[in-house]
Amino acid sequence: MLTVKGSKDGLVVNLDTGMPIEQAKKELREKFESTKEFFNNEKLNITINALNFSEFEICELQGVIKEVLDKAEITFLSYAELKKAEAMNSLGEEMTKFYKGTVRSGQRIEATKNLVVIGDANPGSELVAGGNVIVVGALRGMVHAGAKGDEEAFVLALSLLPTQLRIANFITRAPDDLSENVRIIPEIAKIREGSIIIEQFSTKNT
Repeated sequence: MLTVKGSKDGLVVNLDTGMPIEQAKKELREKFESTKEFFNNEKLNITINALNFSEFEICELQGVIKEVLDKAEITFLSYAELKKAEAMNSLGEEMTKFYKGTVRSGQRIEATKNLVVIGDANPGSELVAGGNVIVVGALRGMVHAGAKGDEEAFVLALSLLPTQLRIANFITRAPDDLSENVRIIPEIAKIREGSIIIEQFSTKNT
């Protein structure tokens, strides 16, 4: 049996183990002939999942697809490349949460691992992450990195002006006389020798 399924990385052609190559070519041609009008003139990523076929036979199958979809722009991916891409996409989604826009007073944004905010975090807002917190803007609310006890976590912002900053179980507060003219350069907060330190950010101190 031959099936064609869509994924966010393109089309995946699945062939049953043990299917003869000539039968596979015949069914593949029929499958794509029936959908030719839909796929032609498109850019396609196609993966052939046929573990029992040799590289030469897979090239034959690719040739059938290119012959049928003669007007499509096709890129063939190996099944191993597809699974690697799916794993990396899954990992990226699991490891980092992205939030785009201003985090307003009363809002609370949480992430299981890392949190990246593309915008400002206003006073009264809360950012909480199990890992690192990065704000591509001004951070003026409360922030808690390493919320599950990760003392290696850090907080990084283009303007680091939090009302309260926590990393794991360590807490620091903004000074009473803090103004928006203070620390307008990128800074990073992390734990060093049992306390939170804040220093100018460079690629050497992450």
